[in-house]
Amino acid sequence: MIRAALKNPHLIVVLALALVVVGVTSYQKIPSDLLPIFKTPAVQIVTFYPGMPPEVMERDIMSRLERWTGQSVGIEHQEAKAMPGVCVVKDFFREDISSDTAMSQVTSYAVSDMFYPGAFIKPADGNSAALPLVTISRINTVRLLVDLPMKEVRWLNEGDAVVFDRINVLPGTKIEGTVTRFSAALNSMSRMLRVEIDLPNDDRKLLPGYFGYVTIQLAEFKETPVIPTSALTIIDDRSYVFVVEGTTCHRREVTTNYRDGAIVGIESGIMAGDQVVRSGVGQLTDGQEVSPVPAKNE
Repeated sequence: MIRAALKNPHLIVVLALALVVVGVTSYQKIPSDLLPIFKTPAVQIVTFYPGMPPEVMERDIMSRLERWTGQSVGIEHQEAKAMPGVCVVKDFFREDISSDTAMSQVTSYAVSDMFYPGAFIKPADGNSAALPLVTISRINTVRLLVDLPMKEVRWLNEGDAVVFDRINVLPGTKIEGTVTRFSAALNSMSRMLRVEIDLPNDDRKLLPGYFGYVTIQLAEFKETPVIPTSALTIIDDRSYVFVVEGTTCHRREVTTNYRDGAIVGIESGIMAGDQVVRSGVGQLTDGQEVSPVPAKNE
């Protein structure tokens, strides 16, 4: 071959130039051949579950992902394959669907059926580096969270009237609402019940993070006599008050229907207008003579 090359130098030069041209052209087309440009957007979902047989992967994971993500708008067809411990689902979209739209739809549908309506979605682990990119708040209606003591739970009902006032940054503001919902069980540690109250906030006065005082009207007792808590005495689990008639005090047993800190509602035993001893009841006996002194208004 060396002799033939020496005898035909021009042929060898032509062949060498042809080889260079073919090589350069082939080199330029290699990337497009190996990695062709796809005009059709596609999203691939790979799920790993080490040790799970292919048939179980197909039944419990792959088929569900196909069904969920198949609801995406603009999807053209799907391809899926299950293998030991892994399954792959490919969603192919029409050319008029952008890659961002395809990705957002598949991501949304892939996790949407993992939660039921009303479920509490937990935030990222506090020890994790994951942080939300943005927090969106809709504040035309705000939700108050209140813990109700166990002894008051029996009176609570949805729709009970609520007043939210003494707000830390809005002095003089009073907002009315109702009990929207409450938990089905008490907190095992605090023995209190979580109550949620939705308040209208069209004027955007209330912002997340404000705090104030909540008054819940748990029950309404019309025409119920009330007395100061100090006027009530308890003996052997029975409630008594001392009623003054003239200059003599008489002990009467009463039945209470509610207590609200400084006052007690009386269901039976006394009537409106009766004069009761407000203080010092521990020193009195039934039928004792007294010199009544009108109580000062506080």
